[in-house]
Formats: sequence, C-alpha cells, structure tokens
Amino acid sequence: MTTDAVRRTLASRRPFKVITADGRTIQVPHPEFAAMSPSGRLLFVATEGDNLETIDLLLVVSLQEEKVLPT
Repeated sequence: MTTDAVRRTLASRRPFKVITADGRTIQVPHPEFAAMSPSGRLLFVATEGDNLETIDLLLVVSLQEEKVLPT
C-alpha cells in the first residue's frame, strides 16, 4: 500500500478497514484512531481496550472506506 493512499484515506475523515496480506481486518472507527510513522512505513491503530496495532504498510493489501449514513 502506498503512503499517499493511506494519507488520502486518513484525510477523508471517514471510518475504514485495513486488510492485511495474512487476511486480518483491522477496523478504524475514525481516522483520529490511526497515525503513520514519520517514515511512512508503519501505521499505528488504537483498538478496543487501549491496545495499539502496529501495521507494516508493505503488508497492507487494501483499505476499505466505510459508508457514513446521514443522521
């Protein structure tokens, strides 16, 4: 996955899922729950229970933006 694609997804301000090469899906409820390392190689995602997922962007195969329904 390119750093530009991740930056665009983070800038969209919409929830998204990170799909990794080993088939894991990491839910990002809002882009404020995620941050990229300064080098752009790693993505950090805060998950339930105040845990932190560290994801190597070379192992990300897809980012799926969630549809936000109007309220």
